[in-house]
Amino acid sequence: MCDHNNARLRRLAQAAAFLIALSASACNSIIALDVVRSPLEPPDPGPNPVLVLQQSQNIVLDTGYERTLNKGSHWQLAGTIVEGKVYKPIDGEFTIQGREPVSAYIVVSNGQLVGFFLPVEDSFSPLYKKISISFGAGDKKGEPMR
Repeated sequence: MCDHNNARLRRLAQAAAFLIALSASACNSIIALDVVRSPLEPPDPGPNPVLVLQQSQNIVLDTGYERTLNKGSHWQLAGTIVEGKVYKPIDGEFTIQGREPVSAYIVVSNGQLVGFFLPVEDSFSPLYKKISISFGAGDKKGEPMR
């Protein structure tokens, strides 16, 4: 009888261990952002005009989450990284979603959105599907120039 109970307890312990491992792997399957350490070089001193996004851009992040860059939103050069020019939002915070929401700036190279700079992490998160992006000039208050 004792051997029967021990075998039963062993099977229950194995089943519990399997369920714990399964739930842990499910938690880890939440997609994290792919990031690369990329220190930000500040812009050159002098005028730093505000730019205005010319059209809305819907973005599907590599994590599967979607974001929109709104037409008329205002952006200012925050500096450069190896991957391109980094623009920070003037109208408020912009976030992207990985395991959790993180503050992000856009990174543009040759007229294409190539990814996001994460200022808190001082890192770059690439966007594997590049998106064409265009800015117009704004005045120092962020109003579109006429």
